[in-house]
Amino acid sequence: MSSNGKGIDLSQPLDRRYAAKLLARIESGSQKMTRCWLWTGYCIQGYGVISVHNKSTGIHQLSYAIHRGPIPKGKYVLHKCDVRNCWRPRHLFLGTHLENIADMLKKGRGSTPPVIRGENHPKATLTDAQVAIIRMDTLTPQRKLASIYGVSQSTIWRFRQGITRTRC
Repeated sequence: MSSNGKGIDLSQPLDRRYAAKLLARIESGSQKMTRCWLWTGYCIQGYGVISVHNKSTGIHQLSYAIHRGPIPKGKYVLHKCDVRNCWRPRHLFLGTHLENIADMLKKGRGSTPPVIRGENHPKATLTDAQVAIIRMDTLTPQRKLASIYGVSQSTIWRFRQGITRTRC
């Protein structure tokens, strides 16, 4: 824990008296429900935060550090309940960034972006038919095709090699 403007180091054990003061601040701005303990104060993207040493610090992270111990570097405090402003210790667990993403997808809270290929892609300059013609025309030099279609010679090469607009 430092007061040098870098916030609080939650990877180190908290001093008991300081932890008790932080817990009192958290409890004063919360509502303990049957299931979750909800932070009712200031939130950023749904996560409760308070200023600790002039740095916004997540309520759920503070709760974990107070009740469970230090948060190792590279670990995140995740929610079993999926309620961002919940800070109930038994709803919190540690995980990596990838584990957080996997948990989100497993619970159906995220979706993978749609894959847009071919002429439907917003950056496509040629139609699928034009690309097919370029692939079939093995006699015309790449530079000439590039000039005809208004693309670079390397683009023609990538079409012919199946690197760009891969065949599905």
